[in-house]
Amino acid sequence: MSVNGNKVMITETDYGMLCIVFEQGLPVTIDVIRDKSAFTGSIYLARVQNIVTNIQAAFVEIDQGRKCFLPLDQLLPDTELHCGDEILVQITKESTGGKVPECTCRLSISGRYCVASYPDQRKGVSNKLEKNIKDKCKRILDSFTALKTGLILRTNVVECLDHPVLLESLKQEVIFLSEALSQIVAKAAYQPVGTKLYAPSPVYIKRLMQLKLETIDEIITDIEAVMVELKKYKLTNPLLLDKVRFYEDSMISLKKLYRVDTLLQEATSRKVWLKSGGYLIFDPTEALTVIDVNSGKSAKQKSMKHSKIHEQINLEAAQEIAYQIRLRNISGIILVDFINMETKEQNKNLLSVLSSFVHKDPIQTDVIDMTPLGLVEMTRKKTENTLEEQIHLSITSADTLI
Repeated sequence: MSVNGNKVMITETDYGMLCIVFEQGLPVTIDVIRDKSAFTGSIYLARVQNIVTNIQAAFVEIDQGRKCFLPLDQLLPDTELHCGDEILVQITKESTGGKVPECTCRLSISGRYCVASYPDQRKGVSNKLEKNIKDKCKRILDSFTALKTGLILRTNVVECLDHPVLLESLKQEVIFLSEALSQIVAKAAYQPVGTKLYAPSPVYIKRLMQLKLETIDEIITDIEAVMVELKKYKLTNPLLLDKVRFYEDSMISLKKLYRVDTLLQEATSRKVWLKSGGYLIFDPTEALTVIDVNSGKSAKQKSMKHSKIHEQINLEAAQEIAYQIRLRNISGIILVDFINMETKEQNKNLLSVLSSFVHKDPIQTDVIDMTPLGLVEMTRKKTENTLEEQIHLSITSADTLI
């Protein structure tokens, strides 16, 4: 069995379940799944514990006494909040760096093709789609006039436009998600505080929802329970036919076949070597992540001017940085200290090349500018914990159970 190509692999490790997406044989995302049910995206009936006006936030209690942070700008319109109130909340961020999880009162549940929202009743289309695609999508939206929820069509909707079977899948998903969200809201009135009213799909299913399934060659697992879920998901999407496989080779485990331990070690290493002999250093802090580009062994080359060597290392580093940011799921503010170059044209070209590489990232990543000190400023939208945080949380969770 070849590890090359575009694949999704799900297996069990010492850290918990692991879901790795490969593109052309290289891992591009790694998810560490600590438990069977995802926490982010879950909807709870919560009780307000206290309101802290100077930080414009409240703390609410969900199941088992867990506290969550609720920014007041995430309340429903015209809501007056008081201690002891019971409210519906959805988890938007897991706990990181000692902070409690964050939540919102603006609810949404996602499928592969759309997102249903409450109380927002607006209907729209992803901004990432081109205008001609948006026009087709708006005609589809016009057919959903009786929905009790808002609706946003995601970028994956492109799959459906010229595919009658998938178009029917889209319509079924819209109705299912809208009705499910409406039922969650209605059910809350009869449940005790702390009740989990909605659990999102497993992390590996959510990851599949984000991928272009027509480009995936294979989805493979050696976990029977995961295989059951994958078969269920396959039934809802014809693009997965003949792509889901259960691994049963007794000679070598799936974990060893895909070199999982080595991949994790490389994806969390502080130093990353470049083919030129240069290397990158990753230093995450609480406020930002600093990436340092070093000439390393390539500085010993004598056949080329230093300025040309430095430019080549920086351009190679730009591609590797874009890849590593996605692989490690680094987010927030990112500062890159490239090797100093002699001309403004070289710096301008470097920023252009870096922008072209990060543009391929499914998560919004922006190259802002280069400071007078020569530091390149970047930002990447935070959606989940970094890979290192996921591993750390997995280890601390396991220690707690011992």
